[in-house]
Amino acid sequence: MDEPMTKREFVDALVEVAFDQVISGEISTLLDPPGRSPSTDLVARSEWFSGLPEDDRSLVVDSMRSAAYGVLHRVLCVLDGVAAVDSRPNKGALTLTYERDGSSVDLTSRAEADLHALLAEHR
Repeated sequence: MDEPMTKREFVDALVEVAFDQVISGEISTLLDPPGRSPSTDLVARSEWFSGLPEDDRSLVVDSMRSAAYGVLHRVLCVLDGVAAVDSRPNKGALTLTYERDGSSVDLTSRAEADLHALLAEHR
Protein backbone atom coordinates (compact mmCIF):
# COMPACT_ATOMS: atom_id res chain seq x y z
CA MET A 1 0.00 0.00 0.00
CA ASP A 2 1.32 3.45 -0.94
CA GLU A 3 1.85 6.14 1.63
CA PRO A 4 -0.83 8.85 1.70
CA MET A 5 -0.10 12.14 0.00
CA THR A 6 2.01 14.57 2.00
CA LYS A 7 1.34 18.28 2.29
CA ARG A 8 4.39 18.95 0.12
CA GLU A 9 3.13 16.55 -2.58
CA PHE A 10 -0.28 18.23 -2.47
CA VAL A 11 1.20 21.70 -2.91
CA ASP A 12 3.54 20.45 -5.65
CA ALA A 13 0.53 18.96 -7.46
CA LEU A 14 -1.44 22.21 -7.12
CA VAL A 15 1.48 24.16 -8.55
CA GLU A 16 1.56 21.84 -11.54
CA VAL A 17 -2.16 21.50 -12.31
CA ALA A 18 -3.62 24.74 -10.95
CA PHE A 19 -0.78 27.17 -11.53
CA ASP A 20 1.67 26.12 -14.24
CA GLN A 21 -0.97 24.59 -16.52
CA VAL A 22 -3.34 27.53 -16.16
CA ILE A 23 -0.60 30.07 -16.91
CA SER A 24 0.55 28.04 -19.93
CA GLY A 25 -3.03 27.74 -21.12
CA GLU A 26 -3.69 31.46 -20.78
CA ILE A 27 -0.51 32.33 -22.68
CA SER A 28 -1.44 29.84 -25.40
CA THR A 29 -4.94 31.33 -25.61
CA LEU A 30 -3.52 34.84 -25.90
CA LEU A 31 -1.21 33.77 -28.70
CA ASP A 32 -3.80 31.69 -30.57
CA PRO A 33 -7.43 31.98 -29.42
CA PRO A 34 -9.08 28.54 -29.60
CA GLY A 35 -12.23 27.62 -31.41
CA ARG A 36 -13.78 28.31 -34.79
CA SER A 37 -15.18 31.68 -33.71
CA PRO A 38 -13.41 32.94 -30.59
CA SER A 39 -15.16 35.78 -28.78
CA THR A 40 -14.39 39.28 -29.95
CA ASP A 41 -13.02 40.09 -26.50
CA LEU A 42 -10.56 37.19 -26.71
CA VAL A 43 -9.50 38.12 -30.23
CA ALA A 44 -8.97 41.74 -29.14
CA ARG A 45 -6.81 40.63 -26.19
CA SER A 46 -4.84 38.33 -28.48
CA GLU A 47 -4.20 41.09 -31.01
CA TRP A 48 -3.19 43.47 -28.23
CA PHE A 49 -0.84 40.92 -26.62
CA SER A 50 0.70 39.84 -29.93
CA GLY A 51 1.35 43.49 -30.83
CA LEU A 52 3.34 44.16 -27.66
CA PRO A 53 7.13 44.29 -27.70
CA GLU A 54 8.72 41.14 -26.20
CA ASP A 55 9.65 42.93 -22.95
CA ASP A 56 6.06 44.06 -22.45
CA ARG A 57 4.70 40.57 -23.18
CA SER A 58 7.09 39.26 -20.55
CA LEU A 59 5.70 41.79 -18.05
CA VAL A 60 2.15 40.68 -18.83
CA VAL A 61 3.10 37.04 -18.24
CA ASP A 62 4.87 38.00 -15.00
CA SER A 63 1.72 39.83 -13.88
CA MET A 64 -0.43 36.78 -14.67
CA ARG A 65 1.96 34.56 -12.71
CA SER A 66 1.90 36.98 -9.77
CA ALA A 67 -1.90 37.14 -9.73
CA ALA A 68 -2.26 33.36 -10.02
CA TYR A 69 0.28 32.83 -7.25
CA GLY A 70 -1.58 35.34 -5.05
CA VAL A 71 -4.89 33.54 -5.50
CA LEU A 72 -3.40 30.12 -4.80
CA HIS A 73 -1.51 31.48 -1.76
CA ARG A 74 -4.66 33.07 -0.32
CA VAL A 75 -6.71 29.88 -0.79
CA LEU A 76 -4.00 27.89 1.00
CA CYS A 77 -3.99 30.51 3.80
CA VAL A 78 -7.73 29.91 4.19
CA LEU A 79 -7.18 26.15 4.33
CA ASP A 80 -4.39 26.68 6.88
CA GLY A 81 -6.71 28.78 9.03
CA VAL A 82 -4.59 31.93 8.91
CA ALA A 83 -7.15 33.76 6.76
CA ALA A 84 -10.83 33.52 7.53
CA VAL A 85 -13.75 33.15 5.16
CA ASP A 86 -16.16 33.41 8.06
CA SER A 87 -16.87 36.86 9.53
CA ARG A 88 -18.80 35.57 12.53
CA PRO A 89 -17.17 35.83 15.97
CA ASN A 90 -17.16 32.06 16.49
CA LYS A 91 -15.35 31.02 13.33
CA GLY A 92 -15.39 27.51 11.97
CA ALA A 93 -12.41 25.59 10.66
CA LEU A 94 -11.83 23.94 7.31
CA THR A 95 -10.28 20.52 6.90
CA LEU A 96 -8.90 18.89 3.79
CA THR A 97 -8.45 15.15 3.83
CA TYR A 98 -6.71 13.06 1.18
CA GLU A 99 -7.87 9.44 1.07
CA ARG A 100 -6.35 6.59 -0.90
CA ASP A 101 -6.45 2.81 -0.54
CA GLY A 102 -8.04 2.98 2.89
CA SER A 103 -5.50 5.46 4.26
CA SER A 104 -6.20 9.11 4.89
CA VAL A 105 -4.23 12.15 5.88
CA ASP A 106 -5.43 15.54 7.09
CA LEU A 107 -3.67 18.02 4.81
CA THR A 108 -4.70 20.87 7.11
CA SER A 109 -3.13 19.33 10.19
CA ARG A 110 -0.98 21.72 12.20
CA ALA A 111 1.62 18.94 12.71
CA GLU A 112 3.60 19.92 9.61
CA ALA A 113 4.44 23.11 7.77
CA ASP A 114 1.50 25.19 6.58
CA LEU A 115 0.38 24.70 2.99
CA HIS A 116 0.97 28.37 2.15
CA ALA A 117 4.51 28.14 3.54
CA LEU A 118 5.22 25.15 1.29
CA LEU A 119 3.89 27.12 -1.68
CA ALA A 120 6.38 29.89 -0.92
CA GLU A 121 9.16 27.44 -1.80
CA HIS A 122 7.89 27.60 -5.40
CA ARG A 123 8.20 31.39 -5.57
